Amino acid sequence: MRTIFIVVVAALAGTALGAGMAYNQFTPIPPGGLEIALADSGPVEQREMHPRILIDDATTFNFGVMDRGQEGQHTFEIKNIGAAPLTVEMLNKTCKCTNVEVDPTTPVAPGDICRVVVHWRAESYTAEYRHGATLGTNDPSNPMIELTVEGRVQPNIRAEPMSVAMTNVLVHETRKASFIVFAYRDENLQVLDHHWLNLENDRNFDLEIHPLDPEIVKSEPGALSGVQVDVTLKPGLPLGQFHQDLQLVTNASGVAELSLFISGNIVGDITLSGRNLIGEKNLLKWGGIPSGEGGTTVVNALIKGPHRDEINLSVVEVFPENTLQVTVEEARMVGSVKMVPIKITVPAGAETINCYGNDDASPMGRIVLATGHPDMDRLQLDVRFAVTK
Repeated sequence: MRTIFIVVVAALAGTALGAGMAYNQFTPIPPGGLEIALADSGPVEQREMHPRILIDDATTFNFGVMDRGQEGQHTFEIKNIGAAPLTVEMLNKTCKCTNVEVDPTTPVAPGDICRVVVHWRAESYTAEYRHGATLGTNDPSNPMIELTVEGRVQPNIRAEPMSVAMTNVLVHETRKASFIVFAYRDENLQVLDHHWLNLENDRNFDLEIHPLDPEIVKSEPGALSGVQVDVTLKPGLPLGQFHQDLQLVTNASGVAELSLFISGNIVGDITLSGRNLIGEKNLLKWGGIPSGEGGTTVVNALIKGPHRDEINLSVVEVFPENTLQVTVEEARMVGSVKMVPIKITVPAGAETINCYGNDDASPMGRIVLATGHPDMDRLQLDVRFAVTK
């Protein structure tokens, strides 16, 4: 039985061999021989049609710690390990603080390298930064690639906040504000000197420096020490807006000076509020009022301070007196503030008039009130309006 099996197998093998020899004998072999398809790579002609990308390093690079304003640079190398030219072009970048250079800009031959240089600048105090670019290629397997640089912005010294606004400070009021200054490279931050840069009002400011509570220092990631800067605004500034720049001289490594900014406005015990009112200018921008309809608006006088109960508003002047009708209504308390509504009316049928204040021929309207306040006995409200047909 075994002998019969061997004979059959041998016969089949001989038949196959003979057929193959006959094929070779009567069928010509094409120039270059037969094309053999590899199971793991596809036909040779298909493989030769495309480029192929290889990036030796990771597509994300960690630059580490940077100071605010510091510039960084990293080069990514993209090698063409395919069999056709590779094209690489920049499609998009994360922000305007990032620049990307692709070299060469011409197709990269097989075996050659394209270098992509990413430049960036740490513009803010955001703890973590992440910048990069999106590139387009003609590699069918990688039509788009993301190249990223990341790290942490950690300045030598930083103030929180950088600026403060002291709004609606009363003439006789003392107002305080504080800054916290952290140091990230020095274990004993000190303020060696300071300068008030606005010499018009520097005498109205006082400064105190205190070591920062260790618990507050610990709460700030990366901080080693710090100070608290307390600024006091003393009474005496005139009504209106003010600003002051404070320059600190410290012992922080690499930082000669740190600038802090203070702004605000001084008001009296009487302030005005209302719709379309620019409070710091006591200007009511009422706009156009149709003569056939007329109009009414209300401005509130807010009275506070030690003379609050002594103040009683009354109308002493109105312009134009034939157009504007003004009534001081009954006061009421809102917390510790006395609020007095001032009703302003343009009656229906009033003559057309331009009071926009664009030139001498069209002066703005005005309302002058007597207050009874020892420091401000008159209060003027300008009204920009027009009565139209």
